[in-house]
Amino acid sequence: MRNVIDLQKALQEQYRVLRKGGRIVILDTTRLKKNILSPFIWLHMHFVIPTLGRLLTGSSDAYRYLPETTEGFVTAENLASRMAAIGFKKIGFERFMFGTIAIHWAEK
Repeated sequence: MRNVIDLQKALQEQYRVLRKGGRIVILDTTRLKKNILSPFIWLHMHFVIPTLGRLLTGSSDAYRYLPETTEGFVTAENLASRMAAIGFKKIGFERFMFGTIAIHWAEK
């Protein structure tokens, strides 16, 4: 979802094609909630991952893309709110990997 041009339209289309009672599951990176680990996670995402990517593949561009698009994406809470506004029900989400990954689920 982080890479779609229009998040709202993408969610609306997914809602449209689901039958009543159908489920959606979204796994994506999410903006980090500020906490004591935030500076370390930021350093890891912006320096460690691109450096390792460059050492292993010879290119760090793809590994810079991930933190940049993650920081530009909506929060997990905001994505859940957008899903509710479209009409999804039984919406939930859980964060993983120190809050950098979120799995959202809902029903039509």
